[in-house]
Amino acid sequence: MQYYTLTLAEYEGLPRDKENRKYLSTDKFKTESKYGLDTVIFPPEVEQRIDTYIKYFRPILARETRAPGDALFLTRMGQNHVRIGTDVQNIFQKVCASTSSLNCVFH
Repeated sequence: MQYYTLTLAEYEGLPRDKENRKYLSTDKFKTESKYGLDTVIFPPEVEQRIDTYIKYFRPILARETRAPGDALFLTRMGQNHVRIGTDVQNIFQKVCASTSSLNCVFH
C-alpha cells in the first residue's frame, strides 16, 4: 500500500473554498478505485493548530536529522511521517477506548 504524504509546500499552497477554508482534493489514497476523489477541508481551528505546529514544533523535529523530510508532519526523528492516520487512531483508542467516542477528547 502506498501512503500519500502531504508536503509542507503543498499545505502552504492549498487553495481556499468560498468560506476561506483550505482544502485538498486527491485521488491518492488506498480506496481511490472505489471512491475516486476525496476532499479534506481544513476548518479554521484545525488550520490554526497546524500553523502553530509548523511555526514552533516542526522546526524542532526537522533538526533531529541531517536531511529532514519534506512532509508536513515529521516523526520525532525528523523523517516523513507516513502513518499519521494510524497513529491518530491509536491515540483516540487509548484516550477514548474506541474511535467512535471522539467527544471524550473535546470535553
